[in-house]
Amino acid sequence: MTPMKDESTALKISAGANLFFGLLGIGFALLTQSGAILLDGFFSFIGFGIGLLTLKVSGLVERPDDEWFHFGYAYFEPFLNAARGLILLAVTGYALVAAVISLLHGGREIVPGWALAYAVIAVVGCFALAWIQRRAARANESPLLDVDAKAWLMDGVLSLVVAGAFLGALLVQGTRWDPVVDYVDPALVVLLVLLVLPVPLKIIRDNLGELLRVAPEPEVQAEVKHRFAQAVEGQGFRDTRLRMIAAGRYFYLLNHIRVGSSFRVKRVGELDAIRADIHAALGDLHPRLVIDTLFTEDESWMG
Repeated sequence: MTPMKDESTALKISAGANLFFGLLGIGFALLTQSGAILLDGFFSFIGFGIGLLTLKVSGLVERPDDEWFHFGYAYFEPFLNAARGLILLAVTGYALVAAVISLLHGGREIVPGWALAYAVIAVVGCFALAWIQRRAARANESPLLDVDAKAWLMDGVLSLVVAGAFLGALLVQGTRWDPVVDYVDPALVVLLVLLVLPVPLKIIRDNLGELLRVAPEPEVQAEVKHRFAQAVEGQGFRDTRLRMIAAGRYFYLLNHIRVGSSFRVKRVGELDAIRADIHAALGDLHPRLVIDTLFTEDESWMG
């Protein structure tokens, strides 16, 4: 199956699927009285709302700079992803508190047969969407789709745990373990929250790092510096300073090169040739690489 080459189409499919699973989850939650299914439905509705915003942002980040945003719209992408992580964190926190209260008050009666039917549908649908969105993310080199694929994978894992728990509740119903069934749903919510918690925390950490302009991982910096050194080897530069940040789907690299008093160029084109060599050495490191190379003889201009 060929992955989707159109980011907006993939996002629309995801938004539509989230709306479907949100409505399905709320319907089955009312039928089964299950807090775990209700939580899953809320996750889907959040995904639908964020999906609509994501469609707008995916168009914005491709726009060139203008009179309002002189450096473009790249930071809208990590901003949206960080907001998504914060919303997921808030919902899981609320669900955890409600589940603990339920456990302390004798649990919650559910209808495990219908709950299991919902969980099976959700498992198949979520894992299918995670696979489709992951392939689309790679084809489009899109951080938005990458986060969306992780969200669907998270939903799929949650639904798989739900299916296993409700299957167990169905098997023990009517046996001497029957009183345990009322505790299955709130206990399941607690387990789901503990399983899912690392995902929004990682999304928040990574995207807040981009918003705060935190430098990339040390291994990425080391690779950039190594290739840069190879590109300018033999030029006789006195010093260089590299600064780099990621912003959504873009990677920005600012190079300050300090030349010696003996360095002479006859025309600007010779400097552009050095810039071209640097870009050729680094170009395959990132699909959206933006490089600025500045030359100076005075160290104070290197910052």
